[in-house]
Amino acid sequence: MSLTTMNLQTMSLWIQQKKHQARR
Repeated sequence: MSLTTMNLQTMSLWIQQKKHQARR
């Protein structure tokens, strides 16, 4: 697994969490 792939996955997770918080 490349570092870029891991970074992308982490970003996606982070964005999803941010969206959830913004919704509330």
